[in-house]
Amino acid sequence: MKHRGRHRRRRRGQALRATLAGTALALTAAATLISTSQATGSNSPGALTPLTSAAETSRLQLHENLVAGDTLSTLSRNMGGNVGVSGVLASADHTMRDEADCSGTERAALPLEPVATRAYCWASDDARSRQWAPASVTTSG
Repeated sequence: MKHRGRHRRRRRGQALRATLAGTALALTAAATLISTSQATGSNSPGALTPLTSAAETSRLQLHENLVAGDTLSTLSRNMGGNVGVSGVLASADHTMRDEADCSGTERAALPLEPVATRAYCWASDDARSRQWAPASVTTSG
């Protein structure tokens, strides 16, 4: 008899711990909702503060983090290999037109500085489609 009572108390302890854990989870969720509802947003975040010191602007510059060449090779290999722009355009399931075939509006949207050396435009049907949103193809070179 003594043995059965100990197991019964253990089960009661497990049930109590489960109840307390559930209560703690519910209280955490409630506190999160309350704190979120109290965080008031505004459409006007206020005026921008200009950065005037070199210390402030130096944090905003790009910094190079060198990575081992074999790491970059592994990344390139795992992503399917290095592919040029012509390879990307050739494998696209939507066709593109050369700059000469682009409309005047599309050519007017090209950047002025630096001048684009090559440009492509999406097929007219794709550019007007609501089912497929054409994006851009860009290169760092």
